[in-house]
Amino acid sequence: MTKPKLIVFDLDGTLVDSDSAQDWMYFLRKNSWPYSKEATEICSEIMQDYSSGRMNMKDYMQAWVLPIKGKRVTEIRALATEFAEQYIKPRIYTQGMRKVREHQKAGDILLVISASPTIIVEPIAALFGIQHVIGIDIEVSDSKITQNVIEPFSFGNGKVALLKLWQKQHGLEDLPLGCIYSDSINDVPLLDYALNSHVINGNEQMRSIAKENGWCTHEWSV
Repeated sequence: MTKPKLIVFDLDGTLVDSDSAQDWMYFLRKNSWPYSKEATEICSEIMQDYSSGRMNMKDYMQAWVLPIKGKRVTEIRALATEFAEQYIKPRIYTQGMRKVREHQKAGDILLVISASPTIIVEPIAALFGIQHVIGIDIEVSDSKITQNVIEPFSFGNGKVALLKLWQKQHGLEDLPLGCIYSDSINDVPLLDYALNSHVINGNEQMRSIAKENGWCTHEWSV
């Protein structure tokens, strides 16, 4: 019997044609949530540094939670499921779903690691039948969401650190990272960590890095 492999997928731009964190705020804004307009504007400005790898994730997340701060976790989880079904499901990359199914059929262990908040990543990962998720966690007090975000963030080198911690917590330290699929320049440390790396819909810079490192490149679409 073939030993299962650990397979990691980035989410936004890799499995779905979406920046789920940003689209969530547009979703809230469309539904007239208080502070959603202000949060969207602040986060959009901070996001301008994303492609350069210099984005301040702490500032981004503190703005991102403004519309949902003080809300009950159960309410936001239900809303996040609605968001995943209505906004994200139609944007799933066909080849991404196919690749997920291929690894699931092979008995591999699948994990989504995203720089988006866990509370919205979980219902999106569920659309693929993926139960293991690492995202950015928000502190909860008395069953309500606070404005405190928990570090380290699953962003840049933080993804590798959190992956290693996740492996330890699940008793999988001896299981190497077989494949990683990602579109992002911020995931180069994670791509370096994998035995087999795949760049999805990479921009010119990512395609150049992939060529230098011998990584596979793919173009996926909805």
